[in-house]
Amino acid sequence: MWAAYAQWMLHRSATPVRLKSDPASAVRCWTSFSEYWTYREGVPESEYLFLKQARKASVRPVAIDVGANLGIFTLELARLGFEVHAFEPVSTTFARLKKNVAAISGFGTSVTLNQRACGDREGTVSFAVDERDAGRNRIAVAGEARGSLAEVSCASLDAYCAQAGIAAIDFLKIDVEGMEPRVIRGAAGLLRGRKVAAALIEICPANLTNVSSSVEELLDAIEGLGYGLFELSPSGNPAGRFDLTSLKRVVLSNAVALPI
Repeated sequence: MWAAYAQWMLHRSATPVRLKSDPASAVRCWTSFSEYWTYREGVPESEYLFLKQARKASVRPVAIDVGANLGIFTLELARLGFEVHAFEPVSTTFARLKKNVAAISGFGTSVTLNQRACGDREGTVSFAVDERDAGRNRIAVAGEARGSLAEVSCASLDAYCAQAGIAAIDFLKIDVEGMEPRVIRGAAGLLRGRKVAAALIEICPANLTNVSSSVEELLDAIEGLGYGLFELSPSGNPAGRFDLTSLKRVVLSNAVALPI
């Protein structure tokens, strides 16, 4: 880790994360060593393999990245040939996302960037902004005193896809610091109609608790719309299915949601 820290100190504005599908691609603009350390290897191998399989399922695949942050998934999805729609509401983080996407020559037309949050309704929402760690930004809860608050535009995926003419989603990523149930409720029409082929959803019980939610609420929201949550094997294939007991044992992980 110390070698990585020294590298970050020397090149913190210029050292890229190399995306797996193209060694020329890069993610830059690190604001802290913690951020660099978290994202330094890009998309985990098992998740990258899962993306490749999702890509093969459609001739013109569509992906939506909710909670795009710096664009680690957005850029990888674009490299794999997806039409990508990315959501990142905080202006400073959105500017870095936009810069990273612009640096990847030839992919501007396949990536649509939305400076908006995603939730269960259209309109505006208060967003809790952590100036030290952009990865912790999220929709604020009542009485929020964490960090600073910003009013941001919010979309539901049902409404957004209807407006954008998106009939189906081949891959959906949701990483919103405990607000995952809200995003899922906002995509209820798409999910109930089996219009989402696969989703990758962050599971963090502590984050859910922090916003007065729970793994029970998350699992109920997903299963109530006809999907199951599965672990991802090292080869990128869905493995064992999560039930409530096994889900409560998770500390921090991504799970795959698939129609059942």
